[in-house]
Amino acid sequence: EEFVAWRRYATIVAGLLVVVGLVALFAGRSVYRMQEQGSEGRWCSYASTIAAIKDNWIFGAGFGAFQDVFPVYRDSDCAGIFGVWDRAHNFFLEGWLGLGLPFLAALAIGYVVLIAAFIRGVKVRHKFRFIPVMGFAALILASLHSVVDFSLQIPGVGVYFAAIMAATVAVSLGR
Repeated sequence: EEFVAWRRYATIVAGLLVVVGLVALFAGRSVYRMQEQGSEGRWCSYASTIAAIKDNWIFGAGFGAFQDVFPVYRDSDCAGIFGVWDRAHNFFLEGWLGLGLPFLAALAIGYVVLIAAFIRGVKVRHKFRFIPVMGFAALILASLHSVVDFSLQIPGVGVYFAAIMAATVAVSLGR
């Protein structure tokens, strides 16, 4: 019994080390970009996007209208006047600005359905129990990354994410 507990902790530590190693290996370009360009403009753009949402929170400004709406709300003292912002660099803020409350309702329903399927999969599955866990992990990863970037709006990433969610939910709900 002690061996099982020790093995579990060793597996968690090994997993964390792998994640840290992968971040260190692949984050070099992102760190370089942050050092060269700074990250303050992105955080300031969030405040400007929130100001735009306050004026369009019920029905939104229109899907895909961010690049037309954002310049009106852009804070030149904070984000500067150079560069073109055609994306909010936050999937959730841009979705809310574009579609309003219907986006939030669809987002909430989507998360509830996915999480419920993964919970069911973990409870019911005996074989392949790791697949619902993998789906839940992919959902968390994509959600966290979408807070600071627009990755789900890139067709290749969005389609790949949808395929992962479809496959893991199918296994979670299967017999």
